[in-house]
Amino acid sequence: MSTATQKLLWNPNSDISSRRSVGGVYMCKGTEDLGQGRVDTKQSDQMILKVEYARYQIEFNKSDTVIAVADLDRLIIACAATCRPSCSYQWKKSDGSIVENSNILDLNPVQKLDDGSFVCVAWNKHNEQGLSKQLKLTLNCK
Repeated sequence: MSTATQKLLWNPNSDISSRRSVGGVYMCKGTEDLGQGRVDTKQSDQMILKVEYARYQIEFNKSDTVIAVADLDRLIIACAATCRPSCSYQWKKSDGSIVENSNILDLNPVQKLDDGSFVCVAWNKHNEQGLSKQLKLTLNCK
């Protein structure tokens, strides 16, 4: 039996969502006609293909990006992005100071100094600059 090589090519012109969905279990199967009605079939072991990609489509668990909250209440906002491998997250204030090193912003209790903008940043090894989304917090004093 002769050895054959086959390449799996990535089509850069295909849409991005179809490229993310090509992962799965693959195997190679080959047959050789030995003549006189005899066929030799060989099959490779299974290979798992996991497609990795940078973060995209960052969202909050609340639909509004402007939230009014009362002083001394508790506010929990989750930030999520679609990426593989998993994203790392950080919440920052508009001045760049880090508030949380996770995808959860938990202000308990909300204080006057929390009034303003927060930014959730998501990144992974494919894009270390990350993608960000801003949340505006408006404080209503009790």
